Amino acid sequence: MSDPVHVVCVSGLFVDAAGRLILVREEDRGWGLPGGRVEQGEGLVEAMLREAREETGCAVRVERLCAVETRVTAPHMVLFTFRGVHLVGEPGGGDEVAEAAWFTEAEVLARVTEPAAAARPRAALDSGPRPRLWVYRQRPFEVREERMV
Repeated sequence: MSDPVHVVCVSGLFVDAAGRLILVREEDRGWGLPGGRVEQGEGLVEAMLREAREETGCAVRVERLCAVETRVTAPHMVLFTFRGVHLVGEPGGGDEVAEAAWFTEAEVLARVTEPAAAARPRAALDSGPRPRLWVYRQRPFEVREERMV
C-alpha cells in the first residue's frame, strides 16, 4: 500500500468592525473564502495570514479554528477553516483571484454555492465553541462523517 498524500490547505472568514465579511472570486470556481495551500515550512496560521494578504490585499488576525475537513477523493485534501478579524486594507483582486469584496452574512451564504465550499462559511459563522469535523467525497458530493470535535 502506498503512503497517502493529502494537500494541506487553509481558508478563513474575516469580519471588519462594521460586520462585513470578505469573499474572493476565482474565475473557475466562483465566490469563496480566501485561502489556499500551506507551503513547505509554513504553519497553519502563518499560511492563512499569507493567503489572506495575497488574495485580498488585507491584513487579518486569526482568532479561532472553526472546522477541519478531509476530502477522501482526488485530489485528497485536509483543510482548516478559521475565523478572524480584518485589521487593515481594502479588498481587491490580485494575481490569484479575479475579485475580492465585502459582503453581509446573508450575501456570503447566498454567493458561496459549491457544496464543500458552502459548508466553510456556515461552519465559521456558527457560534459553537468546538470545531466541526467532516469527511466528504467530491463528484458527487457526499458527506461521509460530520461531528463537532
